[in-house]
Amino acid sequence: DRMVKKWDTATGELLESMKGHKSYVYGVTVSPDGSRIASVGSDNLLILWDSATGDLEEKKKNAHFKAIYSVAYSADGNTLFTASADNFIKVWDAASLDLKETLKGHSNEVTAMAVSPDGSRLVTGSRDQTILVWNTGTLSLEGSVDFPQNVSVVGIDFEDARTAVVGDSNGALVDIDLDQLAVTKETVIEPMKSMVRF
Repeated sequence: DRMVKKWDTATGELLESMKGHKSYVYGVTVSPDGSRIASVGSDNLLILWDSATGDLEEKKKNAHFKAIYSVAYSADGNTLFTASADNFIKVWDAASLDLKETLKGHSNEVTAMAVSPDGSRLVTGSRDQTILVWNTGTLSLEGSVDFPQNVSVVGIDFEDARTAVVGDSNGALVDIDLDQLAVTKETVIEPMKSMVRF
């Protein structure tokens, strides 16, 4: 329905419906201090909302050339990262939405992304069957982990600062040691036999 909705997690009550996107909303994140919500979607928009009032505060048109799948805040809340079907990750000033950097490394759509709990790493996943690990301080590429052919990354979260948990298009959860850049565990969710998305 092209809206960002805010719910009371205790009661399940709908608190706010925020209108601003022109098409599907693919990603939403809340700033570390809880004051802002950022959303992205197939309309190539990056929107900032006031979390308390639901008011639209900032809108970046054509933030990417194609659909934007994921958005994440840095640990200090000063930076936003967006991941897109245009193969790029973009780095934004979280207050002004000025573009700070474009990260290039994937050769296909960037479908998932997450910042580590300690804020030191950004992990991105793609339809190119790779996970890339970036240093959030220097914005440099630390390394990569390859997935089997025809397996795409569809979701990323963290078990701890060192371990990323990746959902893939085969319905598996894969633990990755970010220091060793190696898969340490793979769990296929039964009876799920399709994509795992966070």
